[in-house]
Amino acid sequence: MEGELTERPRPVCVLGVGRSGTSLVARTLNLLGVDLGREDTMLAASEVNPKGYWEQREAVELNGEILAALGGDWWCPPARPAGWELGDDMAVFRDRISDLVDRYFAGSGRWGFKDPRTTLTLPLWRSVVGEFDYVVCMRNPLEVVASAEGVSEAFDPVALWLYYGCEALRLTAGRRRIFVFYEEWLDGADRVTRRLGQFLHGPDWTPGEDARGRAAAEWDPSLRRRRATDLELAERVDVPVEARTLHFVSRALAEAERMGDERARALQAFAAALDEDAVVRSQPR
Repeated sequence: MEGELTERPRPVCVLGVGRSGTSLVARTLNLLGVDLGREDTMLAASEVNPKGYWEQREAVELNGEILAALGGDWWCPPARPAGWELGDDMAVFRDRISDLVDRYFAGSGRWGFKDPRTTLTLPLWRSVVGEFDYVVCMRNPLEVVASAEGVSEAFDPVALWLYYGCEALRLTAGRRRIFVFYEEWLDGADRVTRRLGQFLHGPDWTPGEDARGRAAAEWDPSLRRRRATDLELAERVDVPVEARTLHFVSRALAEAERMGDERARALQAFAAALDEDAVVRSQPR
């Protein structure tokens, strides 16, 4: 929840399925003072993401190896039973996470990282680093499908969106987090920047002209390939009801947590039930 800051700022972890605005959020956090590591060791920008991914290449590769060791991949999430992160077979990865954090972020006032795969591997990172503050990125699944078109034919993007969304909500329940919905950038990049800044630095934080301008400039409306409304999603009977439900539940949950509303607990329980009952694991075709 959007709770109080700790005395010593925790690192920040950006969660969410790919194509949901995680790169935009990560870069904005960076401009607001979060150390993401050296730019020359990050994944390079591409045609798919021309403004950059803002992901450390080594962290991405490490997450991929963790998922492979568990028998899956980012597009085919492996089974992860309770306590998997503490198993002896994960010891080598715990050591590598510790080494990576030491090499990239030793001495950082506040650091963070982003890789959508972390939505699946978070318990392992948390077992080494400790608690994070979380930014959960959400986007209308119809837009995610359109944005991912041509990237891969190996997975069902709606099923993957649902799985990652459920995992992000489940793993951050009861912890300090903030939701950012992709369309919020279109409605007002300044407002999103202010919310993120206050999440990082406290409710009295006000962005300076330079920080506000640079962060807002990261938002490029021309990169939004598809604009889908909530009404359109609600009427799409070809989209699984679990996906449509999660979209609206996550919106209500975000608003309840922002207002400190007691309904947040009930909404979180409902979202968790979706994760338990829905067949959401994406499988290769």
